[in-house]
Amino acid sequence: MSSDPHDVTASMNEHNAAVRRQFALQASTFTDTGFAAKGLDWIVDEVNPSSTDLMVDVAAGAAHLGRAFASRVAHVSALDLTPEMLEQGRALAQAAGLGNIAYLRGDAISLPWISDQFDLAACRLTLHQVADPALVVGEMVRVTRPGGRVAVIDLTAEQDGVMGKADSLMLGLNTIAGGTAGGELNLMVKSIRELADDFDKRSGALITDGRRTLSDISRAVNNFDRNPSRVIFGGSNNAAPAEPAAPPPAARPAAPRPPAAAAAPSGQKRQ
Repeated sequence: MSSDPHDVTASMNEHNAAVRRQFALQASTFTDTGFAAKGLDWIVDEVNPSSTDLMVDVAAGAAHLGRAFASRVAHVSALDLTPEMLEQGRALAQAAGLGNIAYLRGDAISLPWISDQFDLAACRLTLHQVADPALVVGEMVRVTRPGGRVAVIDLTAEQDGVMGKADSLMLGLNTIAGGTAGGELNLMVKSIRELADDFDKRSGALITDGRRTLSDISRAVNNFDRNPSRVIFGGSNNAAPAEPAAPPPAARPAAPRPPAAAAAPSGQKRQ
């Protein structure tokens, strides 16, 4: 990515626009069943919130996480880039009779609240998608009061699982093609094999970088000199460790809680 601020901003805007387009199309599929709803009880139990907690669900999507916490905390603010995802979450919350959630459109790298606003900031299955994970975690730390908690839940893929299946497929195709004497079909199989090998190398590097990113963010937040929180990092299958977290913005003047008043945001996602 270019170091020119204008290029960086343009790149992030392009990334956010792509995220909005994709999740606008998928919003109606984010129901209370399936992958998006898995592991929520485990997360809530691990965090063990207080009934007086004020929580922000960052890059919330349809706020599956925020809605899971809603019955255990005082108030939830759910923020996401994509209006269609927020509308889906609002409809699901209304159907469940949850009235203590505010749905706000905004960008996770610039949260629309003053510092020290929440008791709990959480983000689930999103850091691997955002353009700058360190900025997101930095903002989560900033809006969390001293003594509060920051929870990040993400996952990584098994490096051998998908590619092992690809290897089996390539061997089968090679047999059908007749080995090295398979002529044109053999050349096609060879080409597919080369593409798979290239994907294997790229995906392996991506997984390694992702794990390093989460590990570095975890260390940076835990070493943050303000030390406002016990930071919880977990994985939904494999715990993902992750990129150095840029120091959060300097604390802005404190303001009285609750965030209901501060919950009127500027304009955001997935999960």
